[in-house]
Amino acid sequence: MLHHLKEILGIDSRIRLLLVMGAESPTIVQIPPFYPVTSHLFRLDTRWEGEGELLEFVIAIIIAIGIGVLAAVLGVGGGFLMVPVFTILFGLDQKMAIGTSLAVIVATSFSGSFSFARQGRIFYRAAAVMIIPGIIGAVIGGCLTAVLPGPWLALIFSGVIILFAVALLSGDRTLIFPVTIGPSFSEECRDRFSTCVTMRMYYLHLIIWGALSGLIGGVCGLGGGVINVPALFILGMPIHFAAASSTFIIFFTSLAGTAVHLALGHILPLFAVTFAIGGFFGAQIGSRLAPRIPAESLKKIIAVMFILIAVGTIVKTLLS
Repeated sequence: MLHHLKEILGIDSRIRLLLVMGAESPTIVQIPPFYPVTSHLFRLDTRWEGEGELLEFVIAIIIAIGIGVLAAVLGVGGGFLMVPVFTILFGLDQKMAIGTSLAVIVATSFSGSFSFARQGRIFYRAAAVMIIPGIIGAVIGGCLTAVLPGPWLALIFSGVIILFAVALLSGDRTLIFPVTIGPSFSEECRDRFSTCVTMRMYYLHLIIWGALSGLIGGVCGLGGGVINVPALFILGMPIHFAAASSTFIIFFTSLAGTAVHLALGHILPLFAVTFAIGGFFGAQIGSRLAPRIPAESLKKIIAVMFILIAVGTIVKTLLS
C-alpha cells in the first residue's frame, strides 16, 4: 500500500491507473495505490494481487477502527493518533498527514456525534457558541500550514498535546483557565441515563477557547478536542458530557479545516476514504463504550496517549 508498510510486510503492491482525460486510448501507469489524486480526474482500476494486498487493506481498516473507538471515547477527533500513524507508519509528509487526518475526522466526529445525540449528552447551545469561532480558527490554521515547514508543524503538534497531557495528569488547570466575565447563559442537559446537568456558560470563555481549538486543529490536524474537552470540563461540565459536546463541535470545525486543506492539495483521497470507513464504525463502538468508563480513568487514558504519541512524533522528526 505505502512504501513503509510494504517494507514491513515485504509486499510489492501495484495499482493500475487509467487516465481518462482527453486521451484516445487509456494510458496505464504503475503507481502506489494511495496516490494523491486530489487535483486530477482519474478512473481507478484496482487489482488485488493475492493475499498480501488484502492484508494491507485489512490492517489499515483495523487501525482506523481503533482510532475511531478512542476518538469517540475521549471526545477528540482522533488526529492525535492519525497524524503520527500517517507519518511514522505510512511515511506521509507532515502536511499531507494533517490534511488527510482532518478529512477522516469529519467522518469519525459525525459518527460519534450521532450516537452521543441519541444518548442526550450534548450541550447544543454551548457547542454552537464554540463552533462559530472554531470554524474561523480552523480556516486560519489550515492556511498557516501552507507557509510553515513540515518539521515545525510536527513539533508544534507534539508540544500542544504534551502540555495538555501534563495538565491532566497533574490536575493543573492553568493551561485552560475559565473566563467567567461578561454575558452568560444557563443550559440544562438530561441524558437517557437519567443524569441531569445544569451549567452556567460564559460566552467569552466559549468564544476564546473555541477559536483557539479551531486554530490548533487546522495547524496540527487535530479535531480540537484537546482544547474543547478541558475548556468545557473546567466550567464544571462532567467529563462524559464534555467529550460528547466536543465531538459535536469537532464535526463542524474539522469540516472547515478539511475544505482549506483540500484546496491546498493536502489530502490523499484514498487514504481519507479508507480511514473514514474504519473510523466511522469505530466511533460507533467508542461512543457506546464511553459511558461505561469512569471519569478519572478517562482523563488518565487521554493524558498517557498524548504523551506517548508526542514522544514518538518528536523522535521521528529529529531522526529524519
